[in-house]
Amino acid sequence: MDSSSLLVAPGTPELSISVAGSASEHLKTGDVVDVSCQAVSGNPVPDVALSWPGQQGGGEKWERFSSSVAFVLTEEDDGKKITCRAENMAGTAHTSTILHIISPPTSVEVSGPQDIQQDMEYQYQCRVEGG
Repeated sequence: MDSSSLLVAPGTPELSISVAGSASEHLKTGDVVDVSCQAVSGNPVPDVALSWPGQQGGGEKWERFSSSVAFVLTEEDDGKKITCRAENMAGTAHTSTILHIISPPTSVEVSGPQDIQQDMEYQYQCRVEGG
């Protein structure tokens, strides 16, 4: 049997997320992200696919060796799980990540005394919502 006909299940594929061409873990609403999935091993060469909840197009798009998608992040993307799968006739491997989106606060409230006197100590509280 020659080595080209030996079936090898795919190894765990590489999943990367980048913003403006640089890998990033700090994602903000409005960022244009590029998510890519690449097979690292397997014989025959695995097909790969990216999937996440609510993706447009109704399902996974399988491509040979690598797959990528770009989209603009919204607050609704926070907490979404993106899965990268590699598959060939010998098996399947996958990896995933959860998107953590940093959003600006929606409101800020500072509370405490409005009238103060010199040389006295006062305590104020700041409450932030959103973000």
